[in-house]
Amino acid sequence: QSVFQYLADKQIKIGDTIKFLKEPDLNFEQLDRYLALAQYYNLDVSICFNKNDLAQDDEFIEKIYAMYEPLGYEIIFTSALDKIGIDDFEELIQNKTCVLCGSSGVGKTSLINAINKELNLKTKTISQKTQKGTHTTRHCELLQLQLSNGEFGYIVDTPGFSNLKFDFLMPEKISSLFREFKTLDMNCKFKNCLHINEIGCEVLKNIDKINISRYESYSKFVLEAQEYKKKMAVLSKKEEKAHKYSQNKELAQIIHKDNKFLPAISLSVKEFYFSVAQNDDKASRISHTQKLLEQLEQFSQER
Repeated sequence: QSVFQYLADKQIKIGDTIKFLKEPDLNFEQLDRYLALAQYYNLDVSICFNKNDLAQDDEFIEKIYAMYEPLGYEIIFTSALDKIGIDDFEELIQNKTCVLCGSSGVGKTSLINAINKELNLKTKTISQKTQKGTHTTRHCELLQLQLSNGEFGYIVDTPGFSNLKFDFLMPEKISSLFREFKTLDMNCKFKNCLHINEIGCEVLKNIDKINISRYESYSKFVLEAQEYKKKMAVLSKKEEKAHKYSQNKELAQIIHKDNKFLPAISLSVKEFYFSVAQNDDKASRISHTQKLLEQLEQFSQER
């Protein structure tokens, strides 16, 4: 998340999400996390599927286009090994500062080496035991790349990262991170509709128009945001309790000033309430309360 925040602060124009097709298996949920977080920070995004030499399944490639192209994402396929799609990638980064986001081992550094061999950045292959990438890039580094046409592009090479969670947003904000919801959620019956099981939800009415994989990602992100909301509610109660304790402590200091004490007012709000409630009729309670407040005001002024 800090990487995306940095990009937003620096107004970097484009982020490229680099993913494997087959090795390791493509994780659409993880890809959706990158896209949603970029949407939150209002970053332009293109999707580059690297190492497409590992996937010759035309049906699979068509599925990717069907999922993301209608949403306005530019998609390119490359192979750093076979130098496929390198020209498309260069066009993508020309005269721009970009960041390569993706899990370890998806080929981010290999793609940079394919453009500038002299950089000779260190790379590793996928672990055959875990089928996961290993961290080769240990830090973020801004690289200037001279392209084949003589122009330049700038890339922030980052360590692979995948631990992105939406534990910093309220649940009702998640839908704004999914482009396919934009025109639908405006017509939902309730403004805070989460598009999960609400009555009058326009998104659910048109669920057949939304890719099931994308909706599953959305649902998981909402659950994460709901956990965040619960934590914030607990924190809010603790802060409220601490504030009340502070007020009661200050009240006690006022009451005991100069060794004076109001018998009718105790050290806690609860006991103060009972000191007023002991009067039988409403008029007496109001009168008693008014006298106590006047005395308290007097002590406060003396303080």
